[in-house]
Amino acid sequence: MKEIIAAIIFFGVIFGNANAAEFTCQLENNKYVNVSVEQGKTPVYRYTRRH
Repeated sequence: MKEIIAAIIFFGVIFGNANAAEFTCQLENNKYVNVSVEQGKTPVYRYTRRH
């Protein structure tokens, strides 16, 4: 799971020419992680459970 999140952040930082990029992935426990990446800032993680 950490590898997936690290890859999302990596590609968001490298290929995100815009000011911000946002990614969502479904985890094994049916929760979703939303990662928001802004250039020069720490990534923001939000965990949610969709029904």
